[in-house]
Amino acid sequence: MRRLSLGFAVAVFAMAGVGASAGRAGVVCRSNAIAGFEVEARAAHVALAAATSDSQGIEVFVAHTPFGYYYESNYVAPGARYPAKIYTAAPLTLRALVENLLFTSRAAADAGRARTDAVAGQVVVYLDAALYDAREPTGLDDATVVRRVTPALPVVASAAP
Repeated sequence: MRRLSLGFAVAVFAMAGVGASAGRAGVVCRSNAIAGFEVEARAAHVALAAATSDSQGIEVFVAHTPFGYYYESNYVAPGARYPAKIYTAAPLTLRALVENLLFTSRAAADAGRARTDAVAGQVVVYLDAALYDAREPTGLDDATVVRRVTPALPVVASAAP
């Protein structure tokens, strides 16, 4: 599995005044899975539309596990074989989430700000029922379309990352 450090992306987003604060642990995965999040991945596959390379059709599944936040999208970035998955200890803002899905460098994210804004306004977010019902912080308060996924995931995830 190829993992990209979320620490770089999050730290850069924080310096730009958006996203999570620097130092939050996490990974961006553009491979087939993040080990330890198999239960969440199965729920995401049920909730999300088919994989797409069209950034205007991005959907994201979000679950809060005992280990942090798990995000899985249906978006396959250019050059990738699988949709992006993200694990982070704390929630991401919608902007930070979209930037991590679309871009792999700060320079690309800076150059693509207009694209990020356009895509962020159309992202469909699916929240695990437990997360949705608990009204826990998701960082995605500015998402325009939020849907609840049922049934809720088990309280305990399959394994720690």
